[in-house]
Amino acid sequence: MSNNKKIAWVDCGSGIAGSMVLAGLISLGWPGQRLRELARILRLGKVKIEIKKSSRLQIAGILVRIIPAGPQPARRLKEIVKIISRGRLPEPVKDKSLKAFQLLARAEAKIHSVPPDQVHFHELGAVDTILDIVGAALGFYELGISGIGFSRIRLGGGEVRCDHGLLPAPAPATLELLRGLPVIGGEESEGELATPTGAALARALGKNFGPMPEMEVEKIGYGLGERKLLTRPNLLRIVLGSAPAGAEELVQMEAAIDDMNPEYFDRLSQAMLEAGALEVALVPAQMKKNRPGIILRALGPSVRLEGMTQALFIHSTTIGVRYYPVSRVSLAREIVPLKTAYGTVRVKRMELPGGSLRIHPEFEDLKAISERRQIPLSVLEQEVIREWSRRKKTAKKQTRPC
Repeated sequence: MSNNKKIAWVDCGSGIAGSMVLAGLISLGWPGQRLRELARILRLGKVKIEIKKSSRLQIAGILVRIIPAGPQPARRLKEIVKIISRGRLPEPVKDKSLKAFQLLARAEAKIHSVPPDQVHFHELGAVDTILDIVGAALGFYELGISGIGFSRIRLGGGEVRCDHGLLPAPAPATLELLRGLPVIGGEESEGELATPTGAALARALGKNFGPMPEMEVEKIGYGLGERKLLTRPNLLRIVLGSAPAGAEELVQMEAAIDDMNPEYFDRLSQAMLEAGALEVALVPAQMKKNRPGIILRALGPSVRLEGMTQALFIHSTTIGVRYYPVSRVSLAREIVPLKTAYGTVRVKRMELPGGSLRIHPEFEDLKAISERRQIPLSVLEQEVIREWSRRKKTAKKQTRPC
């Protein structure tokens, strides 16, 4: 078993658009022909796809143009779901693509105050947008990339022309989609740098948002934007590399609390976990004036930072929180049900470097059986371990060559 996994970091220092993501993937080595095949798989009719080499401020890259054969209908979400669902594509690709369009629908619905299923996609339901989103999901999948991170996203400034007329850049849907993620503005002369399609892809595909994670760089792809900017190269950079299996870029939050009823900490921890925290720890500490207090530490994905912060402020007396990026390496693991003489217990199965396995019974399952059958927890745990060992031996006998 390899202890490394393939990851990508998308540098959005000049914004993000669906065509730029596609071009960056092709620059990394994803065959451009797959994009043409995708148009046939999705039965999108005649569409012209141009893929060519070009440069922006002397940096070479790939430019992709998708040109529909004629005017596009204003499709609704259910029509786009039908197009994607009927295509012969891997399920993870369908799931990510549908997630991106659902995010778009929710953003547009909120802006226009209509139900998501009543949103009419105009530019966002056109053939080029469908190929941008599904093509990006397929490209990352076929390149074998298991984790995707994004930098902070440059939004641009000025105005953007859309089906509704002139709107301020970034477009309202773009801002709504990027709510809670790290962004940076741009010059008024730059116009729109982050598009709704690009924002939906970042939200649907991204696991982490912020600085480049620790990785061994293997390839760098450059996807070019249509316009030539004066102040910076209009391109998107995708950095492909490897990282230890289980490596993640997370955020750690800390808050000092010395004036709260200790009975409230249980609800606070529960609220933090419900908001997306992976771990919550309460560390005793001496505060100012030698008052005893608690340092709350919570670990979670950067995309959950806003929710975790809200939970902390609502359910505690703190008036401030610190947070910073951290790296974590964890074992590959899964939850499997195990039937024992006393009932079914969920078991966390962890894979160690080298391929050996370690198990840990789910405590809540042991506790429920212990209370129901009046059996000590230690007896139940030993029974789970014995049953696991018995099944391992049985499996080895069944796979032994004749």
